[in-house]
Amino acid sequence: MTVFDPLTKSRLSVAHVTQQTQKKSAFAKHLRLLGLLFFLGLGFTDSLFGNDLTATDVQDNVNLLWTIIAACLVFFMQAGFALVETGFTRAKNAVNIIMKNVMDVSAGGLVFFLVGFGLMFGTS
Repeated sequence: MTVFDPLTKSRLSVAHVTQQTQKKSAFAKHLRLLGLLFFLGLGFTDSLFGNDLTATDVQDNVNLLWTIIAACLVFFMQAGFALVETGFTRAKNAVNIIMKNVMDVSAGGLVFFLVGFGLMFGTS
């Protein structure tokens, strides 16, 4: 038995569709596990084990969460810049543009690690 896929405009076997569904459910399971580990890693374990959290603890956790979200947005923004720049150049220069963006991310991450983190968080 086959199933019609409107995106690829081709027919897929039921076994192929089942395999794709299993991959998606495995990905969702891993994503949930990653979310749980992320939640536990932010210092919310104190509240799970009966210790009371203070307002300062919660504020520190929210600040850390916002910093991580902002960093993820910056990395997605960098990928978007790479795609835009590649679209504006000739095909023969695409690899050079992508490499320039990879080096930009690498150098920026290194400078942030050496200088920016200390300026952002200080001695705390």
